[in-house]
Amino acid sequence: MYKVYNRNPEGDRLPDCVTRAISLGTGADYRDVQKMLHINGNEKDCDALCLDCYSQLLDDIGYPKLDGNKKTVSDLCSEHKNDTLLVRIEGHLTCCINGNCYDIWDCTNKPVDVYWLIID
Repeated sequence: MYKVYNRNPEGDRLPDCVTRAISLGTGADYRDVQKMLHINGNEKDCDALCLDCYSQLLDDIGYPKLDGNKKTVSDLCSEHKNDTLLVRIEGHLTCCINGNCYDIWDCTNKPVDVYWLIID
């Protein structure tokens, strides 16, 4: 269910969860995602790592945004064993792929407020 994984190219443990999750979930290069978030933040006049800003970006790309209904990350992993999800819990974004949560810490017991289904 939970697998330790740090998408940061230097292996640093930074407050970069949005970049790590989007990069892993979409398969995009970490640095490219950083740039995309920065450009989006400047265009929308918001903090690139705040929920409203990256949510707009994911919505613009066309990923369906779904209500987490306060299910846990673990619940969503169990329900989406063949999907890739970007999952938002309070103050954090993580990535679940094929029923596994990949992150630098185990957030699987946390309640989800929203998540995006990543469609190829």
